[in-house]
Amino acid sequence: MRSDTRPWIWAAVVFLITFAGGFLFYTFLTFILAEETSSALIAFRQDFLFVLLLLFVTPAILAGLAAALMVNRYVRPVEKLSDISSLLGKNTSLPEYSPSGITFIDRLGQNLDAAAKRLNDQESEMQEQLRSASRKLSRERDTLATIIEQLQEGLVVTNKEGRILLFNAPAEQMLSLPDKNPPTYLGLGRPLDQVIENAPVQLAIDESRHPDGNGSFRFTVSSPGDQLLQIRAIPASLKDDPDSGNLFFIRNITGSVLKHHKEEEFADDGIRRVRDSVAGIRAAADNLKNYPDAGADMQEQFLGLILNETETIAALVGDYQKEQGKNKPGEGLNQVISLSALLGMMQRISAQSGLNLSFSFPEDEPYVEADACSVSISLLYMTGKIKELMGDDIRIASESADEHHKIKISWTGEEPDQDQLQNWIGGFPEFDGIKLPFSMQTVMQQHRAEWWTQSEDGSCEFNMILPKAEKPASPKTGKGHFDFDLFQFSLSSEIAKTPLKKITATVFDTETTGLYPSDGDRLISVGAVRILNGKLRENQSFHHYINPGRPIPEASTRIHGITDEMVAEKPNAAHCLKDFYRFCEEDIFIAHNAAFDMRFLELEQRGAGVDFSRPVIDTLLLSTILHPNLEGHSIDDLATRYGIKTETRHQALGDAIMTARVFLKMIPLLAGINIHTIEDATRASRESVYAKIRY
Repeated sequence: MRSDTRPWIWAAVVFLITFAGGFLFYTFLTFILAEETSSALIAFRQDFLFVLLLLFVTPAILAGLAAALMVNRYVRPVEKLSDISSLLGKNTSLPEYSPSGITFIDRLGQNLDAAAKRLNDQESEMQEQLRSASRKLSRERDTLATIIEQLQEGLVVTNKEGRILLFNAPAEQMLSLPDKNPPTYLGLGRPLDQVIENAPVQLAIDESRHPDGNGSFRFTVSSPGDQLLQIRAIPASLKDDPDSGNLFFIRNITGSVLKHHKEEEFADDGIRRVRDSVAGIRAAADNLKNYPDAGADMQEQFLGLILNETETIAALVGDYQKEQGKNKPGEGLNQVISLSALLGMMQRISAQSGLNLSFSFPEDEPYVEADACSVSISLLYMTGKIKELMGDDIRIASESADEHHKIKISWTGEEPDQDQLQNWIGGFPEFDGIKLPFSMQTVMQQHRAEWWTQSEDGSCEFNMILPKAEKPASPKTGKGHFDFDLFQFSLSSEIAKTPLKKITATVFDTETTGLYPSDGDRLISVGAVRILNGKLRENQSFHHYINPGRPIPEASTRIHGITDEMVAEKPNAAHCLKDFYRFCEEDIFIAHNAAFDMRFLELEQRGAGVDFSRPVIDTLLLSTILHPNLEGHSIDDLATRYGIKTETRHQALGDAIMTARVFLKMIPLLAGINIHTIEDATRASRESVYAKIRY
């Protein structure tokens, strides 16, 4: 309704009400007054009807005009103020208020103008603060990224669920090994414990946050590249924030371990040679003592022997000092930890596994120098072996001496024979899914530890002694200096509800010997690239050629350029698809004409021992929904339509990258027709006529 007609509508309503009221009042009087008076009123109406109507109409008109004036004078200014107030906080400029001449309304309008001005000033100030904070955050992120890239250690940052948020180049060099068998791919959004098999990632996250720990947890694993990696996990936040992630610092200690072994060999050889020299000196001294009358030549010969052996010992000592001088601070494989913390860690790990053990903790606070993870897993591994043969009544306690601390595993029953014990100690410890990359004997040697068993009156013990260590100084902690809002990122557990603009997926394409997978055509190439959080990651790609086990027709070669010679020495499809499965893992798939590519995967996946069942988004089907009246829905048509430069067409990786770019261009267009999530896209795709195609 137009605002300028509203007063006259009110005037009409008031006119009708006033007129009807006057008529009803007149009629009412004719009924209640005396008969003589009532007859006079009726006669007056009959004789002076026009005058009577004028008496009714005139007040009604005046009342209607008064109502219109009231609406114009009081109601419309208030309504205008109401409309103006509704625009507050909407980032719009308010229309100027025109004074109405009514004091209280004009005062309200003036207050509203002042409030709008203050709000606009505050919004402008807030926007400037946001821009300043954004610039500062950008600089801090750039600085932090530079620092991370310059670290000599590998660094992987995960969220609270252990999924990778970022990593630097050294970490990628140590953990991303696509050429190994089996290959590994370090990728954003992937669980770290799937990149490093048998790694106690969740244990490290839990223990680094445990109140009894020292704020970090170290463990050693074997990488797919047959390298020993020492990984140190610490919480990403100094505050006790359960939603913060973890930092994993990775160091290749293969050289340190080899050096440690060489040092032991050097020391053993030096000791043997010193003993030989001391024996020669002693023999020469005995001869000088026993034969005082020996000739000068003989005595000179004995003295020369003593001098030579002394110089040999001096040279050995010098060599040893030089070798020791090569050691750098921080290259040790162990850390100082309290015995209570070590036993507490063992207790928590055993409880999680369901192993029922009794623990006794020391009353004082002794410290040992140890690799807590390898010692804990080794002792629990030994406990598990003992439990398999001896029963459930197993107790773990500690004792302290002047130079060492002893951890003992005691039980009631028989003592294992020495061959069995040696076999256990020579094995690689494994407990509750955590497997060490070296034997328990190596753990003993690394810790200069000794072990033995003893039994008395039906009670047996396995004893392990560790060297004492001094209590470490408390580390200095302080407030961090970064506002890095990275840990809010987490992959949705409900894939169907994931917004397309936040999608994480593997976009793939295949090249084949022909177009009929059910009639014997086979894969000859698979290429893929990842989209993470709605962004194309071309540096996370996969491209393998496959030997199809049959000739490639010339007609197919003319399309994709792949010849029999190019795939003759390549592995078969089963080997390639195992690697591809490791690359894509939990990601959903995106492909163009996905039914064709998925059919080839379905035919080959059983031989590879994998299953590619997962949600699939087809850009061909989405194109028919977005552009139902346009001709052409091929990947070339879409690339032209969206202004995407075509490169390396009919190569699996090149086509996968182009499909990814096409899909990202589609996302805002799909939002325009109310398709926002993976569930929306798959539901709409089923309505396309192309969804009925089968291969």
